[in-house]
Amino acid sequence: MNQRRELVEQFTLQKCSGRAFPLERGQVLRVTAHEGKQVADLKFINRGNPKEQFSSSWSVLLNTMEGTGTSHSITKLWSKPPFENVMLKVVRDDVARHFLNGSCSRRWAELSGGMNAVVEGDKTCWDLFDDALRPFGLGAEDTDSQGTFNVFMSVSHDNDGGLIFEAPRCRLGDAIEFEAEMDVLVAAVSCPDKNEINDFAPKGMQYEIFSRLDGY
Repeated sequence: MNQRRELVEQFTLQKCSGRAFPLERGQVLRVTAHEGKQVADLKFINRGNPKEQFSSSWSVLLNTMEGTGTSHSITKLWSKPPFENVMLKVVRDDVARHFLNGSCSRRWAELSGGMNAVVEGDKTCWDLFDDALRPFGLGAEDTDSQGTFNVFMSVSHDNDGGLIFEAPRCRLGDAIEFEAEMDVLVAAVSCPDKNEINDFAPKGMQYEIFSRLDGY
């Protein structure tokens, strides 16, 4: 059976900005690097129970055990214990190179050389998440600090296990798609880091939401 999709909404998150929006079960979210090498930070929250949230570390563990992913690319986005449900599935991944961890904060910026040195503007990803979630009665402090899908972010390890931050491996027009397995609230940020993470130039990201029409 073929599947046809209908575009529900399309918008661009300008550089150094964030937005939260609902994604219904069965809908597909496409995130596209429409301006080039850029990272999008995403958080996923169960709309029926905000305590249930995507866990990056738990998802890496379970995908690795199931043979459905690695530390750089996963297929199933699991919620943290004690819920442990598949919240979304990756149905397209042009790059398969991401970072599954947390988001930059003011302390991170301080330790990295100061806000002016590593962040464009006066807000980190954590600040932008907080702004985006406030209209929904939540704040960044209500989210799992390690519950971020860092789309297109490329990180390697040195011989001692330290982190090496690299430019994203995505090319202009590369995309990743998530299909929702439940009704979720998505919090999205165009990362403001002005270092290797965004190839030294923060950019915008394009978002599209599709409904899946079966039977076509």
